Amino acid sequence: MKLLHIDSSITGTNSASRQLSAALVAALKAAIPGLEVIRRDLDANPIPHLDSKRLPTVRPANAPEGAVGIADEGGSDVLDEFLGAEILVIGAPMYRHGLTASRLPARPSPTRRTGRSGWPAASV
Repeated sequence: MKLLHIDSSITGTNSASRQLSAALVAALKAAIPGLEVIRRDLDANPIPHLDSKRLPTVRPANAPEGAVGIADEGGSDVLDEFLGAEILVIGAPMYRHGLTASRLPARPSPTRRTGRSGWPAASV
C-alpha cells in the first residue's frame, strides 16, 4: 500500500501543518505494516503552474495552433505519484486563517493530463 505525503508550508520545521502531517504519517506507518511512503515537499521542490508555455506539451489538443511547448518538468511524475497512492496526507498551511492560492489549491493544475486525470481531450 502506498501513501503520498505532501507538505507545502514555507516555514520548515517550525510549521504546525508539517508537524501534524508527519505525526499522522508516523501513526499510519505504525498501524499499516509495509506501508510505502512517498513524500513531496512543494516548498523545497515546487511544481510549476500550468501555463501557456506548458499547455502544448501537456494537453496538445487544447493548445493554440502552431504553439510549441516547453519541458514538462516532472508533472507526469507528480501525477504518477498521486494516482498510485491509496492514501493521501496533505500538510496544508493556513496563513492568516486561510489557504493561500499559491501554496496548495493551484498545485493540481500541473497534474492535468488528457486521458489520465479525468480531463477529456476536448475540455477547455
